[in-house]
Amino acid sequence: MIKQSKDVIQPVKFIYSVKDELILEDKTKFFDIIIPVIPITDYSNSKNMFLLKLKSFFEEEVVVNIKTEISKSYLDRYFISEVSNYVYDMRTVINICNEFKLYNEILKIDKPNIDKNKLFAIIFYKNIYPDDFARIQKNESKLHRIFKKDFKNDKELEKVILEIEEKLKKEIEEKVKLEKELSDLIIRDVAELRNIYIFNLIAMIVEKHDVEIIDIEELKLDSKLITDDNFQKIKTSSNIKYSYKYSSDNYSNISFKEVENKVNIKSTYDTRENLIKSFRENKIGLLERRILYLKNEKQNIKNLSLLELYQNYYDGIEEFLDLVYSSKIYNNVDGKEFEYIKLNPNIGLFKYLFINDYLNEDFIEYVSYFYPGSLSSNDHKLMMKINQNEFTSFDEKIDNVENLVKSTRDIRFKNQSILIYDIFYFLLKDCQEPSLRNKKLDFLLSQIQNYNDNSTYFLEGFFEKISDNNEILSNFYIEITKWDNFWNLVEVKFSKNFKRVVLFDLIQLFSDDIGDRTLIKLNKNKGMTKYINSDENFLKDIFDRISINQFTKTLMLLEVKFELINPDKKIEELLIKIYENNLYQINIDNLKLFAQVDKKYDYKEEHFSQANFTFLKSKTDTILYKRISSDLNQYIENVYLKIEENINENSGEVLHLLELKDEVISLENKLKIIQKGFNSKLEKFGEIQSKEVKSLLIEQNKISASWINIIEYYNHFGPLTPILTNYLNIEENFTKLLITELFEGLADFFKDKQDGHDFIYDLINDEGLTEDSFKNIFEKSGNLKLESNKITLESRILFLIEKDALKLDEDQFNFLLENNRELLIKLIEQNENRFISDLRDYTFDIDFIEVLLNSKLSIKNLNVIIDFKESNIMETENLKLLNRIARFYNENKLEDFSLELFEKLVFSALDEGYRIGLFNMYFSNPENQHQISDILEKMEGKFKGILENEDVVFDINDEIKNFLTIIKENELINSFRRDNKKGSFILTYA
Repeated sequence: MIKQSKDVIQPVKFIYSVKDELILEDKTKFFDIIIPVIPITDYSNSKNMFLLKLKSFFEEEVVVNIKTEISKSYLDRYFISEVSNYVYDMRTVINICNEFKLYNEILKIDKPNIDKNKLFAIIFYKNIYPDDFARIQKNESKLHRIFKKDFKNDKELEKVILEIEEKLKKEIEEKVKLEKELSDLIIRDVAELRNIYIFNLIAMIVEKHDVEIIDIEELKLDSKLITDDNFQKIKTSSNIKYSYKYSSDNYSNISFKEVENKVNIKSTYDTRENLIKSFRENKIGLLERRILYLKNEKQNIKNLSLLELYQNYYDGIEEFLDLVYSSKIYNNVDGKEFEYIKLNPNIGLFKYLFINDYLNEDFIEYVSYFYPGSLSSNDHKLMMKINQNEFTSFDEKIDNVENLVKSTRDIRFKNQSILIYDIFYFLLKDCQEPSLRNKKLDFLLSQIQNYNDNSTYFLEGFFEKISDNNEILSNFYIEITKWDNFWNLVEVKFSKNFKRVVLFDLIQLFSDDIGDRTLIKLNKNKGMTKYINSDENFLKDIFDRISINQFTKTLMLLEVKFELINPDKKIEELLIKIYENNLYQINIDNLKLFAQVDKKYDYKEEHFSQANFTFLKSKTDTILYKRISSDLNQYIENVYLKIEENINENSGEVLHLLELKDEVISLENKLKIIQKGFNSKLEKFGEIQSKEVKSLLIEQNKISASWINIIEYYNHFGPLTPILTNYLNIEENFTKLLITELFEGLADFFKDKQDGHDFIYDLINDEGLTEDSFKNIFEKSGNLKLESNKITLESRILFLIEKDALKLDEDQFNFLLENNRELLIKLIEQNENRFISDLRDYTFDIDFIEVLLNSKLSIKNLNVIIDFKESNIMETENLKLLNRIARFYNENKLEDFSLELFEKLVFSALDEGYRIGLFNMYFSNPENQHQISDILEKMEGKFKGILENEDVVFDINDEIKNFLTIIKENELINSFRRDNKKGSFILTYA
């Protein structure tokens, strides 16, 4: 057409600059000549071109408040260097730089703080993805699709939520389980727990071996026994070693596992210790914080940017990006159609811009123009700060809040920069009007709910600003309490003063039928209740803001139990309500307070402190007594045991506590009651079932000394234990016990009398029983007759003989005859007449006659014994025995012996003096004198020599003088005279 124009007279030549790939086939058909051009730019040098053309935009140092900072209004040289690798065409480089400069000039007027790196990124994207950039204005671009974050349709995002919910479920289950276990936990101190296991171990060893232990596993029985290392040594032992007096290194044949089963068969020691540690470390509180964190994470995850999701949660986003930037290709091969996915070759550029946060949800800000007039310049600048989530102060000055709020996109209210008092105030003002309600307030509230310190400071400052504006305050609480974790945020992040401010506001605002449900919802983890419980001035300070009846109802719904109440005259009526509805914990201060509130009690400090349970039980119809009766375990732990001077309790009341079942008062607490001590003593065991309690009462000497108590303990534990022995060795106890009282009432104490006798013998044979105790108890024997063969201690047998408490029968005689003749003699002496009367029942050899002759038996009874055994004596050749018998007759001048016995003695080779004495006694009777010659002849020796007129010499003494006198009178000698020089008598014959 140009050539055919009449206006064109010269030759026309066209020169085209075309890429090779533009025309793939028959290039020569279109061009007369083709001249190749070497490219000026490629992947290797495009960076240099960008750096050269954008030289004026690179970062420079500026001075701000004497600190060196980098201005955000400059391009990042490193960013340009990296992104340049994705373009190599000179025209594209030039176009990107030109468009960037143009956009920058246009936008900087109204967006002076615009991030130039993000602007460059979107311009770069525009040149690489021109078709997609064109769809931005229609909201149909791939960027819109990517940054929409469709949680419902995106399975990967949904998976993230499900994983958090699963974690949350496990944490809640663990918390519920721990709460249940801790609710059953009575012992809440590791040292106390270990002492219980040690006490039971000692009781088991004592019961099994009946010894007084002095150490366990070579560790003394003191406070160091429960230290970590020492207790671990005991805990790991399968055969616990112990020592007792005069002995060491004995094995108990008891494992710690057995001790565990005795203390608590359902729960091991380690389990109970871990529970105590959980209680001490407030693990429930930690779990609550973890649960809140997960719930908050679940809530906030939808507010996170796509990049934050990518960085923190899952890798599926890359697959999602690939899918968005891919296309379906259809090919027809041999009549068959095939489909495959083709990935956009430039996807790497987008991923780079996305991962480095150059392209994100705010991309639209860099492709739209701001029309002045709706916002002031100041408000517009603030809006840009909010859009770019730059730092803003809570007190930012705003010319027109309504215009700023309307001009700011909803999504920007998820930014921390939106936390500005005036904006929040504006959103709250009419938020209860449905037509004015919008998502912007919800998004801003979500910022408050993130447990961020900045959000906390914002709220505290906001409360101060609106403290006098009831409408805004009310609207805020109505909105924020839709989030059921609000109180937990207050509890965790707010200062003490602001916690009280918020709590008072919430109670005042929501203490009604509808509001109560709100308070209960906020109090789901009992955080509000715990805070109220711990505030001793709560009632006094909130009193002027509440209605007593409704307030009381609210406290009941919140299950409040005040730890401590600071009373005040103005709250007397409220205190009565608190008392009547049991809204307080059982502790010393609260019981003291309400004992004075309840006028049924005649409160006196000394009665309350020195006999607390007795004082409280004195009025069984009071609310206070019914309250402690409903939870006696808590009362014992928190009050009874903690009042140091509480030792004057009535013994009957103490017995009442100890008689209760372990489900009402734990065994551990019963033992502590005894260990704490009380000045009186229990009269009896009553209905006490626990062996441990009975044992400790005896050990602590806290029960009256009576046979009924001792026998009940004995029947429960079997043979005497060291604990019972020590109890009996106490003077105030053994002086009240007489064995006669026990023996006479044996049928009352024992079902079987034999059991009673067994106890008495156990008592007598107990080596641990002191002599003072034994002698006092057995001082009076009454009708008691014991068997010596059942007694092992000689000293006890001797004492019982003296008290005429041992029976003498054939069995006892034979036993002692064989084992201890000395004691037998003592027993015979004590029962002399009975022995003589029953003499025929006893079998003993004649040698025992010598022992009897040395006893304290009467001469008469000894003579009876000799007569009884005369036949045996006649047969013996035991000169020692015969001498002793002859001596007995001589010393006692007894003539009451038979001729046969007389002849046996005088004809034997006995001492001359005994024979002469017997001779004198026998022939002092004139009727016997006709036998003298026969007797003398049989006596032989010098006696026979007299008959033969031999020269016989006798020593000088009275018995011989009498003997010679009798002989002379019977004319067997003529006379006799004393030869003092020779010391003998000289006989003369007729």
